[in-house]
Amino acid sequence: MAFIDEYIDGMGIGYVSTDNYAGAYEVSSKLIEMGYEKIFYVTRGDKNVPIIERDRGYADAMRDLNIQPDIIATFHHLVAYEEGTRDLYRKIVSQMI
Repeated sequence: MAFIDEYIDGMGIGYVSTDNYAGAYEVSSKLIEMGYEKIFYVTRGDKNVPIIERDRGYADAMRDLNIQPDIIATFHHLVAYEEGTRDLYRKIVSQMI
């Protein structure tokens, strides 16, 4: 048995995953390099390893570039996609701009 893009610490079960930390770090750094000044990181707020690593990659990139990280946890997994996720994201973005 093996997990795909999921890892549960202490279980001793293998997994295959992307490097979520490096991906978030590189994307965040690249956006700043391209001239974007406001980068909001919207996350589900889950506490699984891939999301924790993405959170950390974004935050570290911002700190390394002397920018205050702005992490917004939406908990959108509690809202059915068809019934409100897009509206929730629109509301968040409109409040941030």
